[in-house]
Amino acid sequence: MSGECRGERPRQWQQQLARQEQIASQIHDALSAELSYLMLHMRRNAADPQFDEKSRAEFASLAQNAGDALRKVRDIVHDLSPDEQTTAVSTGVTDENIERNNIIQLLREDIEHSESMLRDLGFTGSISVRGDLRTLPTPALEFARTVLTELVANIIRHGEPAHYLVQIYIDSSLRIESRNRVRTASQLPHSGHGVAALRRAVAQHHGTVTAQLDGDTWHTVVTVPLPFFPTNIYTGRKG
Repeated sequence: MSGECRGERPRQWQQQLARQEQIASQIHDALSAELSYLMLHMRRNAADPQFDEKSRAEFASLAQNAGDALRKVRDIVHDLSPDEQTTAVSTGVTDENIERNNIIQLLREDIEHSESMLRDLGFTGSISVRGDLRTLPTPALEFARTVLTELVANIIRHGEPAHYLVQIYIDSSLRIESRNRVRTASQLPHSGHGVAALRRAVAQHHGTVTAQLDGDTWHTVVTVPLPFFPTNIYTGRKG
């Protein structure tokens, strides 16, 4: 009887993984394409000079909301992915390492998606990483995703479709820089709600945000010392 129970557990586990894979696929198919189209369409409108400034701001807000929703969908799909869970069972990899690997993959997808969106809107440039993402604690990776989203959103809202550059540096600190040409001086992002929220988030980690105009190029630098990020997100776990 005990042998039957031991044999039943793997079958139940495989059935559960198959069901999760099916759910993840359904969520992805139902929402990702629609949210991507909505975000792209709103971002194009936000960058279109035929609309007045108030309308462009509203389009940008809708694009941001759609982008946030798309990120959440992708996060859920990754959490439901059976591949990571199967790997954990078969290799004994810790939950923390699985979480870090998941977020690294999500960050890389964020980079590819952001480059694609900017390219579709007429921008040329790249988003690059200088350093090893695997050395970052999980909270720092999550923070990098948040900062990247805000910097790309600012490029779309305020930038002239031209060359841009976003770089993520990893050493004793996490530093993320962006450079892009702005459309007009009246549309500089330093007074916007997004940058204000970014400053507050960075301050919580004892970091700094500098933003300045150099000719017609807007330059933003976000720097946070890595020691101010906890190294384990499972701080409530016993043992």
